[in-house]
Amino acid sequence: MYEYDYGLLCQYRGRGLLAALDAAHKIDLPDAKKTKNFNYVISHDQVRKKLYPNTQPLSDLNSDTTLCKHCRRLFDGTGDPAKGMRLSEEKGKSKGQLLDSYFHWDPFWLQISAESGCPLCLLVWKKLNKTLKTREMEGWEFVGGRCQIIEYWQVEGEKKTVPLIFHFAGIPPCLGEGVTEQVVIDFETVTINLESIERVIAPDGHTSVPRISSDDIVPKNRLPGESGSTWSTGAISQLESWLQCCCETHACQSAEEGDRFLPERLLHVGTKEIQKIHLVRGDQLAKDTKYATLSHCWGDPSLARPYLLLQGNLDAMFQEVSATDLPKAFNEAILVLRQLNIEYIWIDSLCIVQDSKTDWQRNAALMWATYSHSFLNISATASSDSRSGLFRDRHPATILDTIVEVPETHEYIDEGHHRFYDETTFREEVDNAPVNRRSWVVQERVLSPRIVHFCEGQLYWECQSLQASERMPAGFPERMARTKQRSVYKGACKTKVDKKVFLHAWGSLVDLYTNCNLTYGSDKLPAVSALARNMQGTTSWKGEYLAGLWKDQLIDQLLWSTNHGARRTAEYRAPSWSWASMDGPISANFNCNTAHRTFPYHIDYSRNLAKVLDAWVETDTESFMSVSSGRLRLRAPVWCISLSPNDLRHKRHKFYVKVSPKSLEDKAALYLDEETDYESLSIETLFFVPILYWPDVNPRTSLEDGAVQRITGLVLTVKKTLDAGSLRVTSQGEPMTTVLTRLGIAEMEEDTSVQLLGELGNQELSEDARLSCLTKSSERLKVEDFSHPGWFLRDLPFIPRDYATYELDIE
Repeated sequence: MYEYDYGLLCQYRGRGLLAALDAAHKIDLPDAKKTKNFNYVISHDQVRKKLYPNTQPLSDLNSDTTLCKHCRRLFDGTGDPAKGMRLSEEKGKSKGQLLDSYFHWDPFWLQISAESGCPLCLLVWKKLNKTLKTREMEGWEFVGGRCQIIEYWQVEGEKKTVPLIFHFAGIPPCLGEGVTEQVVIDFETVTINLESIERVIAPDGHTSVPRISSDDIVPKNRLPGESGSTWSTGAISQLESWLQCCCETHACQSAEEGDRFLPERLLHVGTKEIQKIHLVRGDQLAKDTKYATLSHCWGDPSLARPYLLLQGNLDAMFQEVSATDLPKAFNEAILVLRQLNIEYIWIDSLCIVQDSKTDWQRNAALMWATYSHSFLNISATASSDSRSGLFRDRHPATILDTIVEVPETHEYIDEGHHRFYDETTFREEVDNAPVNRRSWVVQERVLSPRIVHFCEGQLYWECQSLQASERMPAGFPERMARTKQRSVYKGACKTKVDKKVFLHAWGSLVDLYTNCNLTYGSDKLPAVSALARNMQGTTSWKGEYLAGLWKDQLIDQLLWSTNHGARRTAEYRAPSWSWASMDGPISANFNCNTAHRTFPYHIDYSRNLAKVLDAWVETDTESFMSVSSGRLRLRAPVWCISLSPNDLRHKRHKFYVKVSPKSLEDKAALYLDEETDYESLSIETLFFVPILYWPDVNPRTSLEDGAVQRITGLVLTVKKTLDAGSLRVTSQGEPMTTVLTRLGIAEMEEDTSVQLLGELGNQELSEDARLSCLTKSSERLKVEDFSHPGWFLRDLPFIPRDYATYELDIE
C-alpha cells in the first residue's frame, strides 16, 4: 500500500486550499500552523475516505474492465460532486460539472494508477507527463486533478461526443517579487473524448453493443498480455492483419500490372532461415518482386554518420553487409520484414552512393517511383536518429479500446455505452513525430501506398483507404484529428482533375513541406521533386514545373508569404518569385486560400490585375531538381510605395505604407519575405504590383454588389540596371533597362483598395520620377476588365476608366 505525506495535506489546509472540503465533510485535521508532526503518514485510501466519502457503493458496472475504481465511479455516477472547487458561472445554467470521482491527488498517484493498467488514467498521464517534462516544475506542490464534464453540441453526421476535461493544479515555489500569498494555478488541462456507441436490438429483444473492430482487421489472438512492446506477437499480428485487409479489399497499390518498377539497387535482407544481408541490382530481379522502403532520421550531421554506401565499399556490399555495421533502426526493420516474408528493402543511405553526385542525382530523380511502387513503407516515426531503433516498450493497456457503460441514473452523462479516446494522439504521435518533421519524408509519406508507423506507444497504419492504430485497428472516429495530405494529394492526382483542385493540393503540400526541417538548403527542390513529378505525370494537362510553382495559372501562385524568421538564401537556389528561394515556413496562398477561406476553394472569386507574359527557369540537370536561373515577365499597373514614417506598428517583418497623402489613417500592410529594419527599407525604391482583386461576392446569398474587398500584390525593388550591351526588349520591342526582385507582398482592404485605384490615376498624372526606370506598355488595363459589374463606384469620376501598365522582368 502506498503512503501519502499527511504533513503535506496539513500544509494545504493551512493555506486554506481544503477549507471548503473540510467544512463540507467535517474532517478533523490538525492545524498545520500548530502541529510539528509532519512526518506522520497515512495510507492513500484513508486520505480519500476522510476527504471524499462516497455516499453510494461502487456498482458492478464496468467491473470487467481494467479501469481503476475512481474512473469507474466517474462513469457509474456514484462519486460526490467536488464541493468548493469550481462553481458554475450561473446557477441553473452550468457550463460544466465537476466530479471528484477522478481526484488523483497529484501526478505521482496518477502515474501509479496508469502503471497499474487503468486505460483512462494512462491516456491522461501520457499527456500530463509530456507537460511535466517540457516545463520547469521543480519545487511545485501539486494540489490534485479534477474532472469537468461539458456537453458538446452534436455535429450533424457525427456521433454524440462529450469531452471529459481533466484539470491539474499546483502551487509554484515563487510567483514573483512582492507576492506573499501562494496561489493555486492550473498548469495543464487534458481533454479526453467520450463518444456514444449505439446499441443493437436483436429480434429476441436483447440488446448488445456492436463490435468496434471487424474480424478482418483485428486478429483474434490479439491479447493485451502479449503486447508489452511494439515488437510483440500482438503488434506484428496486427500489422499482418492490416496488410492482408489492404491487399484483399483496398485499391492502394499505385502501380498497374504492366507498370512495374524496381529501384536500381535493393538490400536483400534474407529470410528467417537464411539471414545473409547484401545489395542486389533491381534489373536482375523479377518485375513483380515486392520491396519495402524505410523512412528514418539521419540524426545530427555533426555526429558520425551511420554505415553508408560509398564508392569504396560498393563492390563489398554486393557480397555481404554485416548486421553489426548497421544502425539499430535498420536491423529492427529487417526483423520486421523477415517476419512479414518480404525479402527486399530500399534504404536511401544504403542504396544510393553517397559520395557520387551523378549517382545521387540519378536516383533522387526516381524517388517518386521508388516510393509509389513500394509494397510497404516502414517508418521509424518516434526515433530522432537511426540509432534509436523502431521498437518501444509500452504498457499493454495502451492498446485497449475500452467500452464503458453509463447507467440511467447518472446525473451528467447520457445512459448507454461509450468509448473514450484522445483525439489528438495521431497528430502528436505521428504528424509531430521526429521523422515526420523531416522535409524529405513528406514525399515519402504521401507517395507510399502503405505505411506502418513505429511510435512510442503503439503502431499506426496509413494507407489510401484507412488510418488506424493498434488501439483503434478498424479506423478512427470522425472527431479524431488525422492527416489529410494523402487524401488531398490522391484527389489531385487524377487524369481529369480541375486545375483549382490541383493547386489546392499543391499548396497544402508546400505548406506542410516548408514547415519541416531540411539539413541542407541545396535539397529544397530535390526533396519535393518526387511529389511534383508524380503529380505532373498523373494529370492530363501536364503543367510545366517552375522551381516549385506551375506555369499554368502562375498568377494565382505568386502571393505566397513567409512567417517570422524566414530568410532568403545567400546562395542562389531559385528566383525570388518562387517560395523555394526562402528558408523557413511558407503559407502558399495559392488563390484558393487567399480570401473567403470559409468557402469552397474551387469557387473563383478573384479577378486578375496583372498578366503573366512569360516565365522560365534554367536547370542544371532536369526540371524538377536544382535551378540555375529564372525569370518572370509581368504586365501590370505599378504603384510607387511610400513608407509611413514613425509608425509604431512597424515591425521587422511587417510595415505600413500610406496609400493617399490626404489620408492619415488608411494604410496598407506590407509583409516582407525576410526581416529588416525601417532604415534599410526606406532607402530602397519600392514598387507595389497589384496582382489580384477580390470583389465582395457571397455565394451563399443573392447579394452581389461587387464592392472591392481586397487587392493583393507583390512588393518589388530594383535588383540591377542593365547596360547597353545586355538590354532586353518588351513584347512591343521597347528596350528594358531594369530587372526587379521580390521583397514581399502587400494587402489593401476595402476603403484602402478603393483609394489605391484612385491614386494610381493621380500617380500617372503627376508623372512620378520613380517610374522612369520601368518600361511602359502600350496596353492599358480597363476598369471593367477586373472589377465586378455590380460595383457602382466604378462609374463615378473618382475611379479612372483605365490604368497605365508596365512590362516587368523579375528574377
